[in-house]
Amino acid sequence: MLGQFLESLSGHSTVHFESRVPRAELYEARITSSKPSLGFFILQISSAVIASLGLISNSTAVVIGAMIVAP
Repeated sequence: MLGQFLESLSGHSTVHFESRVPRAELYEARITSSKPSLGFFILQISSAVIASLGLISNSTAVVIGAMIVAP
């Protein structure tokens, strides 16, 4: 275990891959993952509403809370 730790510190560690993933599969996964969902839009709208209320009430904490809610 100590040997593995020292090897990782030296930067000479090796990476073991089980198999290569085809490019077409990577592109398909990227396109599928990048489609916005209903949950994304709900979070976006709720964050905008919270931020607007924070700006109207001049509350920095509420605006920061809106940034936390934002996706």
